Amino acid sequence: TPAKRAVVVRGDGRRFTHGVALSPDGKYVYVSSATDVWRWPYARGQRSPVDDARVEHVVRNIPGGGHNTRTLVFDVRGRLYVSVGSRGNVDADSSRARVVRFAVDVGATLPADFTRDGVVFADGLRNEVGLAFDEQQRLYGVQNGIDNLHRADLGGDIHHDHPAEEVNLLSGVGAAPRADTDFHGYPYCWSVGVQGLEHGDVRAAPGEQFAHERTMDDGVHDDAWCRARANVAPPVVVMQAHTAPLDIELYAAASVARRWLDVDAHAAYIALHGSWNRDVPVGYAVVRAELDA
Repeated sequence: TPAKRAVVVRGDGRRFTHGVALSPDGKYVYVSSATDVWRWPYARGQRSPVDDARVEHVVRNIPGGGHNTRTLVFDVRGRLYVSVGSRGNVDADSSRARVVRFAVDVGATLPADFTRDGVVFADGLRNEVGLAFDEQQRLYGVQNGIDNLHRADLGGDIHHDHPAEEVNLLSGVGAAPRADTDFHGYPYCWSVGVQGLEHGDVRAAPGEQFAHERTMDDGVHDDAWCRARANVAPPVVVMQAHTAPLDIELYAAASVARRWLDVDAHAAYIALHGSWNRDVPVGYAVVRAELDA
């Protein structure tokens, strides 16, 4: 209700997007725009406005335009992760479709420059809007797939049910390292939707990787390249195309949700925005996905 709302940070021309996060120690609130990240001193539970005179510029020169959500999340070591989506539907490369990590603790030189100072943590992610760490400090993300998908040899216009929206395991922080790559395919590869794909002699299961028609004949990024685990890390869960996942929350066995809601030991709750370019609308829901422990 309006009586319970409190404005803690005002934009004052900074043109915030949706990214907001508290530092692990609870002493700062971080907020993003399409091109920058700022922080203010903050006390847990604070309802009064922060002191704008004490604002710190944390990250600058994030590529603007295109997908402009800039999700923020911290690991247990206090490192900041920023997700940046693609400029267009299918870019020429993945240079701005990735999750980038920054050191922002005491002693770090701020503001960090996005390209010069950021560490690419996971790459080939078209628009990984939702991010969340699990109890083992593995970072999961939910991806919005490409629109208007076409492959002449697979039936032409197949965009209604392909590509799948994805839950991706990006990498581990303090957990065992991945055995495969941290490149997730975009813009060269896409995942078959939840219905599977049948056309001619092709029988493909949900999540199977195919090449995008723009690059499938470039001499490198064909279907075989996309299916090689050394090249592309496939999603851990696939969802209906165009449901547009915007957030993910994780619950494990020790959580309140496990004890009271009888959820499985490692489950994800995913908020779906819903479709805009599908004849039969889909999404507009919160769904649960089972994850491997």
